[in-house]
Amino acid sequence: LGPKMIEETAEQVELIRQRLKTVQSRQKSSADKHRRDIQFEVGERAFLRVSPIRGVIPFGKRGKLHPQFIGPFEVLERVGEVAYRLALPLELSSVHNLFHVSMLRKYVCDPDHVILHTDVQINPDFFPSLGDPRIVDEWVQGLEMIFEVMDCPDHYRVICAQIQLTGDARLWWNAHWSMRPGKKEGCTWDQFKELIRGKYYPSYYRADMERQFLALRQGTRSVNEYEKEFTRLGSF
Repeated sequence: LGPKMIEETAEQVELIRQRLKTVQSRQKSSADKHRRDIQFEVGERAFLRVSPIRGVIPFGKRGKLHPQFIGPFEVLERVGEVAYRLALPLELSSVHNLFHVSMLRKYVCDPDHVILHTDVQINPDFFPSLGDPRIVDEWVQGLEMIFEVMDCPDHYRVICAQIQLTGDARLWWNAHWSMRPGKKEGCTWDQFKELIRGKYYPSYYRADMERQFLALRQGTRSVNEYEKEFTRLGSF
């Protein structure tokens, strides 16, 4: 490669980096603007949001008629600044009982407000144990969509993702952090994704994603669709 081509390539890479930073900053500002703080005391009751969160589906109900919240459930514990542990019934035993505050709503005593949890079918999305990079990528994207809806802060995203790890992935994660005492809690969501990609995305897959990123054009995509794809491919 000649000096001119190297210089042009470097300029293109820098331009892409600046565009990626702009998109990420815009997304963060939007999330911060819509985030609101709600606090619960231990012993209070709260409704739990089940829609539109992926993996929690009102059984036998579709369209506008299905409930968005179930409960109320007792608050057992506050975990950190923005998470709460709820007393869930046995029917919801497959769901981890720690929730971000954005998934909860204040309960005002009224018998008519109670929505039976027996009308809800829980299908959590656990980490795909097969390790197919395409499936793993879909899993990561699915979590991203959930976190955007929930307006989850960075550290809680890592907690939620850890809960979904199973089998060899959970063993790998625990072994990885056992050698770094005190650092597990400080892992950011971007660091978590990079560790997952380093473990489960082979070099050929990452190279293909990088080629797609460099060739990405808006085309018929909407601005929002283009920004999401730009951010996803740019993370490789």
